[in-house]
Amino acid sequence: MNKTLLYAIGLAMLLAMATSGCDRCDDPANPECRNYDPCLVQGAVSAEFEMFEKHLFWPEELPVNGKISAGNSVILRARQELDSYEWYVGQELNPRLGKEVEVSFGGVPYNRIQIRLVVKGTPNLACDPNDDGIDTVIRNLEVIDPELLPISGKFKGRHQHIQEEDFVIEIRLRPNRPYMDSVPPPPFATWNYYLMNLPKGTPRPQWGVSSEWIYTQISPLGLLRGGEGFWMTGGGNGWYCYEPDGYGLLSSDGDSLTIRYTILDSVQFFATPPLYVRNESDTLTFIGIRQ
Repeated sequence: MNKTLLYAIGLAMLLAMATSGCDRCDDPANPECRNYDPCLVQGAVSAEFEMFEKHLFWPEELPVNGKISAGNSVILRARQELDSYEWYVGQELNPRLGKEVEVSFGGVPYNRIQIRLVVKGTPNLACDPNDDGIDTVIRNLEVIDPELLPISGKFKGRHQHIQEEDFVIEIRLRPNRPYMDSVPPPPFATWNYYLMNLPKGTPRPQWGVSSEWIYTQISPLGLLRGGEGFWMTGGGNGWYCYEPDGYGLLSSDGDSLTIRYTILDSVQFFATPPLYVRNESDTLTFIGIRQ
């Protein structure tokens, strides 16, 4: 076998290894890959949109599957960059315009509201010969009573990436101050949700408060209520340290709860302004299944 033939065989083997190795780019959604398919990224004109719940006192958003707590607002956000957007919310006759709109539900009665988005854009005939540049998508959004949220209940699970036994957390509707179950709350007390047993084994000795004053194994924090999730406002109670700060979110079927949070290490409550010290490296993720 001559050297030229051996060289050709060796080159072919190197090329084969290069194209079949671990670094081969084979993602059809990646423009840098040879098998890139632009229709996966921008296909026919589509009115598909996403919904996010927003609270007046929390800057971040929670994804919405179909339920939102009365008093909060919803962010409606179209997925594609198009020429025009018309949002028809409930019985409104005049459409709201723009790729993203915010709708408040402060005084809306508890009911199901239809949201319809009509979009227009340049037809993408290369990806869909039947694309006429117009599309409509309809989704339902249920505005629910803040005292009847699907986040209530018990969830059994554990923190991810931590060797520990499963434990149960609970989300319960209680008065705005943690009175003992045996003591009726005063008539002026309003109701709110409390998260119990997260972090595991609360209350902690570091809090320095009487176990008679708080519920057994309750995190003394308020939840900013979302229809299918919640925000934990660590540091809301200035006399406590070691409070969780983050958010929780139900799965689309409501059977699984994921809570991502960091721990508030300390509060210099009398500083101006109050100083909340967090250990960002202590970021935890709890995943539990409804019991």
